Amino acid sequence: MNSKNDAKVIEPPYELIESSACFNNEHVANAREGMASPADIVAMSEVFKAASEPLRAAILSSLMAADELCVCDIAASIDASRSAVSRQLRYLREHDIVSHRKAAQLVFYSLKDQCIKDLLDRCLQHVRHSSEGAIDNAQATL
Repeated sequence: MNSKNDAKVIEPPYELIESSACFNNEHVANAREGMASPADIVAMSEVFKAASEPLRAAILSSLMAADELCVCDIAASIDASRSAVSRQLRYLREHDIVSHRKAAQLVFYSLKDQCIKDLLDRCLQHVRHSSEGAIDNAQATL
């Protein structure tokens, strides 16, 4: 069995496709021309990684619904401890997904900008559209 650091073994059918140059040069050129830069690709993957943890996704969902919440309200809305929510908010803040403001002893959080809101909304639409009840029956918990 290969470890995570081992290179993936290419099965013979894929080798044949590669060696026979079975691709459309024009399509490949168009794809490469329109692709994001390597730095942007890494940054995009970090955004998706930030939203990939269920507790962070729940936090983002609560912020989508309420615009701005303090840590205590987020914790109560998703049934999580304040310390767990604070840790995840710090991660989201470090990855430029949420912003915060202080008011006396409270810290209020909101989604960073309209782009993040739109991305999360489209993601939710996709999940709801593609699952058509399949995920609803999974009995997932945070």
